[in-house]
Amino acid sequence: MAMLANMYEAGEGVVPDWERSLEWARRAIAAGSVTALLNLGISYRRRGDRSAAMDCFQQAADRGDGEAALELADLLPPGQAERPRTIELLQRVLASSSVSPDSLERARALLEDLTRD
Repeated sequence: MAMLANMYEAGEGVVPDWERSLEWARRAIAAGSVTALLNLGISYRRRGDRSAAMDCFQQAADRGDGEAALELADLLPPGQAERPRTIELLQRVLASSSVSPDSLERARALLEDLTRD
């Protein structure tokens, strides 16, 4: 279901259709797919809907997805007010077993920058 959502969004083998993509993503999420939440967040971010993207990333991060925690940390505004939350999210990324090596490296670098100041 999550793959169908991606296919409809990207137009891979089908005519691009955001509504059908959203329908399949919601079905996948209802069936428990955390990956579908992450992917939907990425789709919303691409479409410029920061709030919806952050909501999806937060839900996926709350379910243990390290990639979603990194995406959420990237969307938080810089500055002192969000610094503790950003650090906590980056620590989740580093503790996660579900992140790519590139994401781990990116999280380490961001965390180092934040804790150096």
